[in-house]
Amino acid sequence: MGQNLSKRQARKEFGPAFRRAIDAWRDEHDVHPLVYGDELKDAVQREHDAFLAKQAKKEEDGEENKEERSTVQVFVRKRPLFAKEAAKNEYDVVSCLDGGKEVVVHDGRMHPDMKRGWSLNYKFAFDRVFDETASNERVYQQSARPLVLHAARDRDLAAVMMYGQTGSGKTHTMTY
Repeated sequence: MGQNLSKRQARKEFGPAFRRAIDAWRDEHDVHPLVYGDELKDAVQREHDAFLAKQAKKEEDGEENKEERSTVQVFVRKRPLFAKEAAKNEYDVVSCLDGGKEVVVHDGRMHPDMKRGWSLNYKFAFDRVFDETASNERVYQQSARPLVLHAARDRDLAAVMMYGQTGSGKTHTMTY
C-alpha cells in the first residue's frame, strides 16, 4: 500500500501527468501560453504594435470608444509563468480562450486514495480577458482609460479596483 500524499506533494509527484492533461486540452483548443523570456517579450511587442495600429485606425475613422458600457465590468489579466516558477517545475494552470472573454482553470485533482490523479477544466466568462501577451498600455486603454475619460468628461466618479493574490501582477498592471 502506497503512502498518502498532501496536496502539495501530489501536485509535484503527479505534475507531469497533470501537465500532459493540460497540454492535451490546450492542443485541442489551440491555446498556447508563453513563459517569461525572449519569446514572451517578442510576443508582447508584436501584440502591442498591432494594438497601437488598430487604435490609430479607430481614431482615424472616428470610431474610438463608441461601445456601450455597463456600470460594473470585470476584467481579468493573466500573468505568464515566471522563469523561476518554470525552473521549479511549476506549470501554468490558466488558459485564455480566443475572443478575449473567457478563461479556463485546469484543476489537477487526486482520487481519495491520493495515488491516482485526474483533472477538471472550469470555464469562466468575463467582460474582457487579457492573456500574458497583453501590454500594460492595451490593458489601460481597454479598461481604465474609458473610466478616466468618463470621469473627466462628465465630471463624474469612477473607480478601478485591483484584486488578486500576492505576486499575481496587480502592481505590474498598474505601472504604465
